[in-house]
Amino acid sequence: MASLASFARLSGTFVVLALGAVAATACFNAPIELNENGIKLPERAEGDDAGTEQGLPSPAPPPTTNSTATTVEDAGTVTTPPPPDAAPPPSTAKWFQANGQDCVAFCAGGGSVNVASPDGAKCTSGENIPQSAVTAGITYDKCFPNCNPHVAGSNPHSDKGECYADGQKHDGDSTDKTRGCFCQ
Repeated sequence: MASLASFARLSGTFVVLALGAVAATACFNAPIELNENGIKLPERAEGDDAGTEQGLPSPAPPPTTNSTATTVEDAGTVTTPPPPDAAPPPSTAKWFQANGQDCVAFCAGGGSVNVASPDGAKCTSGENIPQSAVTAGITYDKCFPNCNPHVAGSNPHSDKGECYADGQKHDGDSTDKTRGCFCQ
């Protein structure tokens, strides 16, 4: 009886091995040829892709994205990040030392325009000294009544080589000579 049980176990193993070989043969739909080194895989049939393994399908191409996409999510959805906050460009306007110059012509000569400074002055002289001109380092040789920041009125602007505020007397004093221009 022991030998019959052993034979049944061996027979069952043989049946499982035989069924596995039949299934493998059916999957490849080609005969398995044995050689001296073991099992030889079937030759590739005409028309098979050269890049595939024994008739297996080619791998799927990678997902494509548009040029503005930065991430590809799992489901193939392309997302684009929000645009950065648009900050205004920094002001390129600044004070220039321009002793005795007409500010409109002076700024135009540098490819810019004479505009009002943050404190409202297009020019500076010994009688019109805006704080922004002092901060920028404009120098003065004669001032009235002193060289501390002050203006003689509103809207200091250039008049030839002199700088006058609205309503200021145009007397041509040495303190009226332009010392700086605000250009942008």
